[in-house]
Amino acid sequence: MKIRDYSLKINGEEKITDNFQVKEFACKDGNDKILIDIELVCLLQAIRRHIGQPITIISGYRTTEYNNQINGAKNSYHCLGRAIDIQCKHINIYELAMLLVRIGINGVIIYPQKNFIHIDNREKPYFKVELGEINEK
Repeated sequence: MKIRDYSLKINGEEKITDNFQVKEFACKDGNDKILIDIELVCLLQAIRRHIGQPITIISGYRTTEYNNQINGAKNSYHCLGRAIDIQCKHINIYELAMLLVRIGINGVIIYPQKNFIHIDNREKPYFKVELGEINEK
């Protein structure tokens, strides 16, 4: 794993791969610092090439403060620059998740109700479908 430290102001327009720029991984709180796992982005680029469709970054790096504001996981990989939440409009979320697993992304969590997938570079394989609360009548 190779985590790089970027500045939104200085490096925001810089391309990490053919289809992904530094600014796409910036924390939503406007913080200048951005940590990015380059290997994870390269795997994401491989998926982008394979499916031939844009992948939207919903959430990349998060400051601890922002992560707490949005009730993110206590020890979130996002705060280390090691996680990305993604969305792809024209491919089934489950098919995309299977592709991610096949190319070697260890952490894959599907959020079907919100239509996005969390990916991270944890050491051991982890796959989950987060169903959230189910309201019964």
